[in-house]
Amino acid sequence: MDAAQSTVSFLASPQPVQVHHLGSWHDGDLLGWRHDADGSCWVRVRAVVEGLRRTAWVELTTVRLPEPDAVRDTRPHPLLRHGRGGGQKPLLQPARPRHRAAVLDEDLHPAWA
Repeated sequence: MDAAQSTVSFLASPQPVQVHHLGSWHDGDLLGWRHDADGSCWVRVRAVVEGLRRTAWVELTTVRLPEPDAVRDTRPHPLLRHGRGGGQKPLLQPARPRHRAAVLDEDLHPAWA
């Protein structure tokens, strides 16, 4: 295998992801990935950015699993008498935030051309 070649894999069905572009996360789909000879990994994603559906190879660090919808707070309101206004306990507790070493704010040059 030539050192300039890449190993490319595509998924049979797209997987949901979020893509970081210009300071915000956009819902999208993971279509595939590639490993370059220098050891870097790129992912092929499709997302709607600024109203346009775009497909591009982006760095792995610009993609994450979709954030879950916020869990509705069903605890009784402390100012209401007898705990009215609250339902039953939520089935799932909100996830505790994990420590993140660093958040990159600079553009990571996704090829959205």
